[in-house]
Amino acid sequence: FQLIELRNNNYNWVIPDSASTNTAEASSCAYDRIIIPSGEVEEHIEGYNVDCNVSSVSDHCIVSTKISAHEA
Repeated sequence: FQLIELRNNNYNWVIPDSASTNTAEASSCAYDRIIIPSGEVEEHIEGYNVDCNVSSVSDHCIVSTKISAHEA
């Protein structure tokens, strides 16, 4: 088991720490993330979305983003 340090300039965190991605009233932080390698994506399109209208299925919200990738 090896820990990987993801909080560096090699990765882009699409979902910020301040985003609430769960339906628990006692918590308001990001449990679910979208992390992409830096340099692999040209730009994010429309930022990110958090949809918490799935409470009957899960206590996690649906997080999504649109990204555009460039080919090397």
